[in-house]
Amino acid sequence: MVKSTISNKEEPLKAEIVLKILRDSYLQQCQYDPETEPDIELTFESTVEEWRNACDLVAWKPLGKAMNRWFQIDHTDDQWHEVLEPAESKNLLGVCQLISHTATRPTLVPLNIFGKSCLEAGAFITLRTELAKHGVPVKALRPSMPLHPWLIKYWGELSDVVGKVSPEALPPVRIEKTFIQRLSYWLFGIGIISWPVSYLINLETISMVATACFISGLLLFIITSRMKPKRVSFDNLETIGDVCRLISASVKSRCNA
Repeated sequence: MVKSTISNKEEPLKAEIVLKILRDSYLQQCQYDPETEPDIELTFESTVEEWRNACDLVAWKPLGKAMNRWFQIDHTDDQWHEVLEPAESKNLLGVCQLISHTATRPTLVPLNIFGKSCLEAGAFITLRTELAKHGVPVKALRPSMPLHPWLIKYWGELSDVVGKVSPEALPPVRIEKTFIQRLSYWLFGIGIISWPVSYLINLETISMVATACFISGLLLFIITSRMKPKRVSFDNLETIGDVCRLISASVKSRCNA
């Protein structure tokens, strides 16, 4: 009988893999965060300022703490300040090297099933184990389980886990907002666009409409910011098993390279 979760062996994260993880996170973020700057190529030579602007990141101290939580490491504020400031001259090479000093990720181990080595089964057990560490209930998780309803709650955790085990393997996430969420963006956008128009033509009616749309949109955005989206999906992935096959194929490709 195969255990549903295991104590994974860990392998050190090389700086090159850390960069891939950061890049993978940015590419996913671009799909749902309007504050990101799209089409930015993150490399070791990219400055911290370029990275922060591309991903709409916070100041250096909370950013360092967020990196500690993300990679489950424990670097000091002084260590993070050394690689993050001044942001316009420090680059991602220093950030990735600092993370790689102590960060690890689970090693994908094939499982022996009826005398045959199965990497996909190993991917499934690793996925369950890492999702459980993120607080995701995995008791009902099965390879045949449909992804779409489950993703509405846990797509962020899935992206984080797969992004570390097999960075850049997941296709871009597709998030369909609810009507009320879309309405908040529309009202906010109408307000922003209408304000300069009202000043140009000096029309009080347009100014009042712009203000009402802006305030309504802002309030709706705050109210709906914690709402779950209507639908979350990844192209060509329909089940948990599809994700496991994607992970195993990525690992095989990496090993054969």
